[in-house]
Amino acid sequence: MTTPVVSVIVPVYNTERYLARCLDSLINQTQKNIEILVIDDCSDDNSISIIQQFFEKDQRIKLIRHSENRGLGYTRNTGIKSAKGEYLMFVDSDDFLEPNAVENLYEIAVKHDLDILEGNYRKIMSNKSFIYPKYNVKGTFDGNEYISKAGYLDPLVVNKFWKREFILKNHLFFTTDKMFYEDNFFTYKAFLKAQKVRKINFIFYNYVIRQNSIMTSAKGEKHIKSSLNLIKGMEKIFLEGYKKKGNRVRFKYFMHTVVLLQIMLDQAELSDSDKEDAIRLVRKIYRNYNKKIITNPRLWSIRNLLFAFSPKLAKVFVKFLIKIRS
Repeated sequence: MTTPVVSVIVPVYNTERYLARCLDSLINQTQKNIEILVIDDCSDDNSISIIQQFFEKDQRIKLIRHSENRGLGYTRNTGIKSAKGEYLMFVDSDDFLEPNAVENLYEIAVKHDLDILEGNYRKIMSNKSFIYPKYNVKGTFDGNEYISKAGYLDPLVVNKFWKREFILKNHLFFTTDKMFYEDNFFTYKAFLKAQKVRKINFIFYNYVIRQNSIMTSAKGEKHIKSSLNLIKGMEKIFLEGYKKKGNRVRFKYFMHTVVLLQIMLDQAELSDSDKEDAIRLVRKIYRNYNKKIITNPRLWSIRNLLFAFSPKLAKVFVKFLIKIRS
């Protein structure tokens, strides 16, 4: 059998309502030389039956089943370790691709020998849709200069096309603690390491926001603990890339997660000890960075400066931004 040029990694957990649409979009890609790694993370609905139906009619589908539920990060890692393709894609099982997605991405990635190729995605919410990311970067750059030119980095992994050799060489794997925000840390860490990154204005991914998903569920204890882990991880990435281009973007995102944590604390029902841990971390970050922000123009932004003067002011400002953007 011919070695696939692209491995598409599809974690599955209880998405029977959307799974057939996702798999249809993969088997009908114009690029035929692909493998589709479907990893079932112990679904207890009809998902496995749907996977088996597709498995029987398309030999490019490889079915992998976990013996116990391990979470999204672990499941994606299973796909990375099992993949044979030159490039990797991550597709969530409730989303779907445009028919020419793989063909177009692979052609450009090979032409420029890219570590990461970023494209656009359509975010679908009820009867509305929006195109992201909003920034545009022309040319090929290392990951640090790329995010410096973009002024932001969308943390999603699904709108990016990843060279497998680059992933393995840099030991880039997802966190396996069953927390949220797996994409954020993985993406920012990868761009810190990448030597060749490029963006194309090509909408290839349909990202579906559904009711009761992780993105729309209430902020509870697990979200708070996940945010704490993300903040600590983003601080490490900021410090690791301190002298590299793009660090203003990394710091801005680090501070944004801190302010969002404050907002979530107002909404979450937590034990006193968990809430105190989160408050203590915010205070520690304030002590460590308030003077550095004020005295270093490279770290200035409205949000950062407000945080430096008062974390409460930064929280009010971000709440306002969320309100007008929604």
